[in-house]
Amino acid sequence: MSLKAPYGWAKGAYPRGRVPEFVAAVLSEHLGRSIDISQIWPEQFPDPEPGGTGDPALGPPWSEEHVELLLRPLVEQDEHDGAEPKGRYRPMPGAALVSLAVDWLTASQTLASGRTEGAELSTEMVDMLIGRIARLRKLSSAQNGDLALHWVVHELRWTLHLTRKAAYDARTGRRLYGAMAELSQLAGWLSEKQGRHTESQQYLLAALRASGLAGDRNMGAYVLSCLSRHLTKCGNGQDAIRLIKLAGIGSDRTLPGVLCPMPAPWGTRGQLRLGDEPTALLAEEPGGEPRVPRQATRPPVPVTDPGSRTVA
Repeated sequence: MSLKAPYGWAKGAYPRGRVPEFVAAVLSEHLGRSIDISQIWPEQFPDPEPGGTGDPALGPPWSEEHVELLLRPLVEQDEHDGAEPKGRYRPMPGAALVSLAVDWLTASQTLASGRTEGAELSTEMVDMLIGRIARLRKLSSAQNGDLALHWVVHELRWTLHLTRKAAYDARTGRRLYGAMAELSQLAGWLSEKQGRHTESQQYLLAALRASGLAGDRNMGAYVLSCLSRHLTKCGNGQDAIRLIKLAGIGSDRTLPGVLCPMPAPWGTRGQLRLGDEPTALLAEEPGGEPRVPRQATRPPVPVTDPGSRTVA
């Protein structure tokens, strides 16, 4: 990198590749506070468009309409050509993701309500949908990622259709949005593995909102752990740690068989260092997704080990 490059940046030039991430990391270290890329080059991150993830109109309390606004462009785009949506969304900076996580942790939650119009959605139908999600999660770790992603999005499109067209009571509605949260999380994780980072963010943030409608704190915490991994891969370790800690604070530790502290066996590829402090994040399966314990019916959530600074 040329020593004259910063002069060009001061005049508005935007560097290529991952240079912006490195610049933000260096400034954060020297200034002692988190500096985001959007603060250095604000012209590259214009005000959010209506309906985007950063739209103030989509702030808490989150509703069914919020989730639909986020998911509809994604599932419709995948139905047409499978390409990542262009132009509608920009990646959200780490500070904005942390702000949304704080909203999830502190804002009052509105649970999904029932619907009276349309064909009745039975409990057995929702059971079948949830069973398919469990199989898709296993399939996604063993099969072609692109094929698995299309399959997951197909199920997500159908679930979104049910929320708009079927009739169900409030309890079934919460279960339906719980299924939507799991499918959105899985779609986000698979998109991340394929390098479709903006799309991954949208799916994961839709999953976070859907988990709130389902009243499922542990699913929300799991989504935050995935967003933390997303920021880690993008080089934003400080905000990644903030997300994982917020996830640990917000998880419901009273549920048996879901929470399982993990000893953070990332080794050299999974350890994240800020200064001299090593901070381990999530355990992984070989396919890259956070490990799911055999006895659990849901993915694990991050749990702070009281004996150390490690969160898993």
